[in-house]
Amino acid sequence: MAALGLLASTMTAVEAARASPGDEHARERDQLVAIERLRQVVDSDPVRFAGLSTNGAGHVTVHVLGAAATARPDLREIRQTAGAAGITLTVVDQRHSLDELTRIQRAVVSDQRLAAVGSARVIGARVDPETNSVVVRVTGKAAALTLKMQQIYGDTVRIQPTPELFETLGRFNDTSPFYGGDRIGNPTKICSYGFSLTNLYGIRYGITAGHCWPEGTPVSVTRADGGTGDRGEGYDVFGTVQFRRNGGGALDNELIGGRDYGGLIWVSDILWSDGNIALPVHEARASCSGCYVYVNGSVSGKRLAKVNGFEDCMTVGGAYSCGLWSATSTDGQPICRHGDSGGPVFAYDGRGGVVAVGILTGGSEDGTFCVYTDMPRILSSWQSTITTG
Repeated sequence: MAALGLLASTMTAVEAARASPGDEHARERDQLVAIERLRQVVDSDPVRFAGLSTNGAGHVTVHVLGAAATARPDLREIRQTAGAAGITLTVVDQRHSLDELTRIQRAVVSDQRLAAVGSARVIGARVDPETNSVVVRVTGKAAALTLKMQQIYGDTVRIQPTPELFETLGRFNDTSPFYGGDRIGNPTKICSYGFSLTNLYGIRYGITAGHCWPEGTPVSVTRADGGTGDRGEGYDVFGTVQFRRNGGGALDNELIGGRDYGGLIWVSDILWSDGNIALPVHEARASCSGCYVYVNGSVSGKRLAKVNGFEDCMTVGGAYSCGLWSATSTDGQPICRHGDSGGPVFAYDGRGGVVAVGILTGGSEDGTFCVYTDMPRILSSWQSTITTG
């Protein structure tokens, strides 16, 4: 294997021959198709079902109304569909049906009794099969609104405090609170912003690769091109590098502070036209050998990769770094290039959001083999938690 290099700055892409996706990737696509069929069956009988939830493509939980007076649905079609796709199926009894929760979901967002309770405001609601409830997103100080809502709807609702939402313009036109995947830099080099963490004192920082800049370096959000050395032109202050770990067996990461950093990341398939396509980060966890993840640097964009396994410590660009996993392109095309350093590595969680897996550290010159630093280890090292959206 060619020597690994760091991904800071800009590099010319090296074309690689396309390769057919592996059997496991094809199986995952088949499982996603099967899950959609299962969802259609569940949605077609909302009186007896309580919803469907997933944990990756290979694990599905079907939630069924457990009331004794209600006849249980016929699960033969569901079991056959899941079995044919190699999906592990779990059936769980719940108190509230999908029909009941859907009616409450619609009522909550239009209930005039909840329209003006102090500064709080309902901005959305969703059925959550896992908790057998309706999760209501609320902005402002929600204590009074929460009490009133529970008086009306009881234990069928859960409040999820949410910051005020607004339209954004993408990873090259982002403003505070910044989303993961932004291109960040200064006249010396460019890197990518991965995720935000929240420390024990409630302070948020943006995480990127530790080899990007020394402590005290000011960093800006940059445009797609232009500026010194075509490294992007800064148009908004991103912050200043405040804490750094790099080399000597450390985890390759640094924390940038001074602005606000949101709990969402850009997830568009098209790098140059992100629009407002972003998803919330729900949690952080390690991946596994043979699993699929997405690497999402600001140069290469969102690319599918297969995890090879946990590498622990490797020399990357002359620095000895630890906490590393390796991953390989699924189609032979580059998944990480210079400028992608620090970019998010994530997986979809099947519940409308993403799992933070790591941040990009380095890769081979052709960009088809990459290493990334494990996100749970980064968080543990700073005694912090992932910032969620």
